[in-house]
Amino acid sequence: MGFGLLCHGAAVPPQVHNGFVSGRSADAIIMPSELSDDASITLLGEDISLENVPKSIALRDVRDIMSQSLGLPVSQEKSFIREDVFDRPSLEYLIIVHGMGADTVSQLDLANMKALTSKNPTMGLRDQTYPRDPLALSVTLTTGQYPSVHGIVGESWRADGQMEAAYSNGKHSDVGNVADMMTQFFGTKSLTVSASGSLAESKAHAPHSKSANSHACSFNTELKKFVSESRSPSFEWSLEAKVDADELWNLIKLAGGRVEIQEDRNLLVVQAHSSASTINFDLNDSVDSTLAAEILYAKVLAEKLSANELLQDDTPDSIFLSFRGLEAIAGKYGRKSEQYNAAAQLYDSAIPVIASLYSKLASKSVGQLVLMGSPVTLDKEILMAQIKHLSLSLDTRFFPSIYFSESDSNPAQTCQVLETGLGTSVKTVCSHPLYDYDETVFLASHSSSTNSTVTEVELKKFQIVLWLSLALAFSLLAGICSFCCMEYERDTLLFSKRRLKEPSAQ
Repeated sequence: MGFGLLCHGAAVPPQVHNGFVSGRSADAIIMPSELSDDASITLLGEDISLENVPKSIALRDVRDIMSQSLGLPVSQEKSFIREDVFDRPSLEYLIIVHGMGADTVSQLDLANMKALTSKNPTMGLRDQTYPRDPLALSVTLTTGQYPSVHGIVGESWRADGQMEAAYSNGKHSDVGNVADMMTQFFGTKSLTVSASGSLAESKAHAPHSKSANSHACSFNTELKKFVSESRSPSFEWSLEAKVDADELWNLIKLAGGRVEIQEDRNLLVVQAHSSASTINFDLNDSVDSTLAAEILYAKVLAEKLSANELLQDDTPDSIFLSFRGLEAIAGKYGRKSEQYNAAAQLYDSAIPVIASLYSKLASKSVGQLVLMGSPVTLDKEILMAQIKHLSLSLDTRFFPSIYFSESDSNPAQTCQVLETGLGTSVKTVCSHPLYDYDETVFLASHSSSTNSTVTEVELKKFQIVLWLSLALAFSLLAGICSFCCMEYERDTLLFSKRRLKEPSAQ
């Protein structure tokens, strides 16, 4: 079944276009009137080339940067790593922070993050898709393809009336990631460790083919511990275990603040500086505990890798750390809340220390710090109240993605009612069946006019058919002309002449 996209505005936003997956993406997507583009990537390591570093690159080009450092094949010729075939880095580490961008660093005056990103080559990251689901963005980063190609639109989605979860029951990315390439080129001896508060995110950075040296580690909120998909005890850790984390909070302590875990009350207590309010994070809560566990486990993991000598210099190794806690805190308490501010201060103090710890795990290493962007600002409570007032049968569990009822006989009309009801303070992008073919046609509704554009897949198919048809036509024409202009001779290739011996005169 085909899909069409209708949006309030003159054209379908490219963020939605590139993030749309037929059969998985929602029937309606709510966008803020303005989206912040403050994501960035900072290159870490001694072998980074400072020549011709652009101001920004596409998010999907990060995969090439990661691949180049290990000598893996890439689609882009530009390299930011000094080429040395005989002395390549033996360790690559990637740190992703969701829910933080340049605007966050500036507005909250995060001094450590500001220093780290200003002293090392930093580029903006553009072409992020929408909805800006953390998992979808991470998969784009590690595969080098948009959701419309790799197929992951979020942690979960609705398909055929049923909820499906990413990276479960075969719902993996349709495109290989960096870890897959490392496994193919360097074999299973190459150690790959991915860690995140999200199980799906940890799997997104792990190779599809499991081996003894691939470990996807995630935080189990029920058990309050990090567990490894490989079930290796070396990578397990409980939040209840004591951790010497003083060095992670040095910046906060220097500002007169404090960070401590009160075991009797099961709280993470944060005071960002001497005059800041004291914020208590409940470690019995899934969101609050994930915030603390991700930061502490990053330090614990570095110590485990160093103590157990799991990293080998004869084969390249990779470590992927994805921090989802700050994004979750923004979703729970709000981007302007004291809790979000305190959590951002924790990251500001801890992330540069964590980056330094991983850079020292190998004799030669290279890393990337990705700030995936500030949280998207949408007043969910007000929008949900407006949607409820419309008396429509909608599934809003995946907000800002909204699914219509399976029995909806006129989705186009439902889309119009939703768009009118929400007004112009947000953009409403809707999809509904239009044609009886399998491609996706994007339509932008503006006033009474409708402008249509084809998808990238359709354009490629059209170009292939067009040029093949022209080539065949010219070949046929050339053959006809040659045949018509052919001169007949008795000694042509089609006709061999045999010279007969004349009879002798008698």
